[in-house]
Amino acid sequence: EYEEHPIQSIMNQNINGDGNTQIGGEDVTAAIGEGAMAAKGDIHVHKHGIDPIEYAQALAEKQILEDKLTKLEQETNGDRKEQIAREATELAEEMLKNKSIEFDAWKLIELGGAAELAGQLERAEGYCRQAKRKFLTDYDRKGEAASLNCLGRIAITRGDLAEAERLYRESLAI
Repeated sequence: EYEEHPIQSIMNQNINGDGNTQIGGEDVTAAIGEGAMAAKGDIHVHKHGIDPIEYAQALAEKQILEDKLTKLEQETNGDRKEQIAREATELAEEMLKNKSIEFDAWKLIELGGAAELAGQLERAEGYCRQAKRKFLTDYDRKGEAASLNCLGRIAITRGDLAEAERLYRESLAI
């Protein structure tokens, strides 16, 4: 999940053409013509002037990332799982860099696990530390413990058993 800027919802928006063709029905919404845009359901307009095309692309990338993380969870083949994890973390980094998207703390924990699986330990640690900061800010003790567990797994992967034990003990104390 990513956190969006405040948006304004327009319910049951009617669309009228400027020479464009609109098709609307119970299961289908479409707009055809230069600069046409179609949306099914409620239409959300960002107050911050975000280009609708960029917003649509960001939503599509978010869905692709969600699909990759779901596949990662379901995959049983180790090599394939590592490849999916690498793809997911690369997409997440691209989304962060290009779109200024901010993931929520739980998604950062999930991305930390994916990065760890892909062998990207610095990136994994970064995600887990970001999650911990967010959980601390929100006074979310359960989330704080989860982020400490995430960091503990990374310490074990690095072979730093003393640090892993310290992190796990801190997590258990919560």
